[in-house]
Amino acid sequence: MIKKVAKFLPLLCLTILFNLGVNKVSAEQQCITYRDYYFFNQVGVADGYLTKTYPYTRTYTTSFSPRIDSSADFTTFSDTVTVHLNKIGKNTDTEMDIAKFFGLFKKAIQSRNNNEIYTEKQSDTLIYRYIAHEGVINEEGLAETSITLMNIDDIRLQFASIMPSSTEIKLSFSSDLSTTDGKVTRTINKDDVIEDGELIGDPFDLKWSNGTYPSLVTPALAYVEYQANCTDVEEPKPDKPVIDPTYNANIQYINKDTNEKVSNDYNKTDLKDGYNEKVTSPTLDNCTLVNADEDVVNVLIEGKDFNKIVYYTCSVEPDEPNKPTGDILIAVVWGVGIAALGYSAYYFNKMRKENI
Repeated sequence: MIKKVAKFLPLLCLTILFNLGVNKVSAEQQCITYRDYYFFNQVGVADGYLTKTYPYTRTYTTSFSPRIDSSADFTTFSDTVTVHLNKIGKNTDTEMDIAKFFGLFKKAIQSRNNNEIYTEKQSDTLIYRYIAHEGVINEEGLAETSITLMNIDDIRLQFASIMPSSTEIKLSFSSDLSTTDGKVTRTINKDDVIEDGELIGDPFDLKWSNGTYPSLVTPALAYVEYQANCTDVEEPKPDKPVIDPTYNANIQYINKDTNEKVSNDYNKTDLKDGYNEKVTSPTLDNCTLVNADEDVVNVLIEGKDFNKIVYYTCSVEPDEPNKPTGDILIAVVWGVGIAALGYSAYYFNKMRKENI
């Protein structure tokens, strides 16, 4: 009787090896980081594991066509992935539980059948892609179609999974990055698959070339990370300092009749928006305001210069005589008169003496 036992097995360590030229990405560029996950599944007849000689090592190769962008830069990558059989929910960038594994595997197969790649966009600069190979390698070295596993319930696949003590995956890429080859070497120890003489796991029925047999699946996963689709990014220009605008205020005091100034202007400069001041119009002799309400002008800056003309009407009085000047003239007249009288008296006496 086969036990239905979910047993924690050793971590699956994957070594990714590749030989590619390195294209440096300049600091002035923004690139998209891709993380491509590759699924590797091997299927074996369940009873065959009871008769194998352990440790049992098996190597096979398979190819993918993930269509990696030719500008890919492989300067960063991860070389380990952990797949958990019984730690459901243990999922991070480098760890995956068996439930999520088969869920993503089936999505990858479905997308591949549609000539697409199943993609999950994590952000504008981080994209995960999930890639499944065309076939499932069986113990006879034949490629079973992946559709076979598509038709099996996820739970059945989970209980039919076994995890080798070690798994090594070597990835190599064609020069134009159009294909990826994976070489997988698994080493299975007896206690990885047998406990108390019985198989660990619950096999599912699979049709082989010579009949239908209960079978087990050995899942494996690897990923490679790279950058591609880089675009130049302009460095942000420093913001220009914000300078608050300033404004001017001017009031002119004008004679309405002559259009001449009757007083000095009111002037202020470099005023901020919202500046407010009450300005008293000057009091002028012989002049009155045309508009009595303009005795006080409300200066208010509202996003522009303030300009105002205050009009006056002015009266002109006749000039008064210059009193000091009149007195002088009178004194001169008196002086001339007295001098004339004096000269007349002198002349009269002189003529009288001459006639005697």
